[in-house]
Amino acid sequence: MRHESFNMLSSFTPSDTKHFEKARPFLENLDKKSVLSTWGILYCGGNIHVSKDLQRISEKYDVALNLETFAW
Repeated sequence: MRHESFNMLSSFTPSDTKHFEKARPFLENLDKKSVLSTWGILYCGGNIHVSKDLQRISEKYDVALNLETFAW
């Protein structure tokens, strides 16, 4: 059996606009019940703008969001 290895040094990032625009139709057409319900968003940071954007995305796609900061 042949195994393909994943290239961890890939330059692809989901936030890269040119790649995201190509992926948008695919992402927007995923079945929320069978696929997106298994996804989650994790963010560790204190940027309020990022947190608000992730909250909006979480609500739009019905994907769980977990936020964490080091503001103790």
